[in-house]
Amino acid sequence: MNKNSIVIFFIMTLLLVMSPLAILAAGEEKTPLEISSATITDGEKDVPLNKEIKFVFSKNIANITVAENNKNCFSMTDSKGQPVTIEVITYDDQLERDKRNDIVIKPIELKDAEQYTITISPDVTSKSGEKLGKEVTYTFSTKGYVPSTQAGASPQASGSSAPAGNNPLVWWIVGVGAIVIIAAAIILYINHRNKNVK
Repeated sequence: MNKNSIVIFFIMTLLLVMSPLAILAAGEEKTPLEISSATITDGEKDVPLNKEIKFVFSKNIANITVAENNKNCFSMTDSKGQPVTIEVITYDDQLERDKRNDIVIKPIELKDAEQYTITISPDVTSKSGEKLGKEVTYTFSTKGYVPSTQAGASPQASGSSAPAGNNPLVWWIVGVGAIVIIAAAIILYINHRNKNVK
C-alpha cells in the first residue's frame, strides 16, 4: 500500500467514524415537540367524570420559562361549543423531574351524557424552544351521550408523526453518500496527479 493509499484510507475511516455521530446529533436537535402519550384517546366514550386527563410530551414543557405560556395553550368546550372551565397543572421540573414532560387537565365539572373537546394550541413550547407546531384536538364523551345524527364528523389532528426530514436515519444515509462521493473525488484527483507526474 503506497503513501497516497494510506492517506486516503485514513481520511475515509475518520469520516465514516465521525460523521454518523455528528449527523445523528443534528437529527436529535431537530426532533420536534410531540405528544408522546395521553390518558385519554380521541373519540373515547363513557369517560368517567373523575378521570385524570394527562398529556405527556416528548420534551420538558414545565420549566418556569415556558410553563405559564403552556398552561394557556389548553382549552375545553362542550358539545354546544361552550367553554368549559379547566385547571391546567404543570410540575416543578427541578423538584419533580420525572413529571417535567407532563400536563394535567382538571375540568371544574364534567356532566353525564355530554361530549367534550380539548384543544391544544400549536404554541405549546419546550424548554429548549421547540413548538408543537399544529393544533391538536381530543374529543371524548361521558356515559349516556348520544351523538346527533346530523352532526358532521370533523377531522382531528393526530400530532404523533415526525417529519421525514427529521429522521436521523435519513441524515445518516445522506451523510454516508456524501462521504463516498468525496472519497471517490479524492482518489480520482490523486490518480490524475500521479499520472501527470509520471
